[in-house]
Amino acid sequence: MGGNDKGMRSQSAVEYLVTYSWAILILAVAVGVLFYLGVFNPTSLTNTQCIFPAGISCRETSLAPNGILTINFEQATESPVNVTAIGCATSLNSTAQLLVPQVYLPIGGAENINVQCYLNNAPFTGKIGSTYQGYIIVNYTDTINNFNHQVVGTIITKVT
Repeated sequence: MGGNDKGMRSQSAVEYLVTYSWAILILAVAVGVLFYLGVFNPTSLTNTQCIFPAGISCRETSLAPNGILTINFEQATESPVNVTAIGCATSLNSTAQLLVPQVYLPIGGAENINVQCYLNNAPFTGKIGSTYQGYIIVNYTDTINNFNHQVVGTIITKVT
C-alpha cells in the first residue's frame, strides 16, 4: 500500500504541474499578444481632450501631421459672438500667431475652424499617432455688448 500510494501522489503532482503549466502558457501568450497590439503602450491610452471654460466648447478635433488643427468650435454664451482670433501652442508664453478667422457664431452655433499648432514657437509637425498637448487661445467679441473676451482651453490630441 505504501509504494503504490507514493506513485499516486507523484502522478497527481505531475498532472497538477502540467495543468497549471498549460494555463500559464496560455496567459503568457495572451499578454504577449496584448503587448504586440500596443494595448500597454501609454500613448495608445491617451484620449483626445479639449477643455474650455463654461460657454465655449470644442465638440471634435483633428490634428494633421503638418500641425493643422481642425476644431469644431461651439459657443453657448448668452449672446452671439464673433471669433476674432484663435491660436494653438504648447505654451501660453508662446509667440505663436493668432489666426484671424472672423467667424460669426449665433447662440448654440458651431463652426469648424482650422488653426496651425505650434511647438516651442515653431510650427508643429508630427507622425501619425504622436500626441500633441497644448493650449487653444480664442479671442472673441460679444456682439450685443461689444465686449472683447479671451478664453484659453487645453487640448490633448493625437495626429491622425
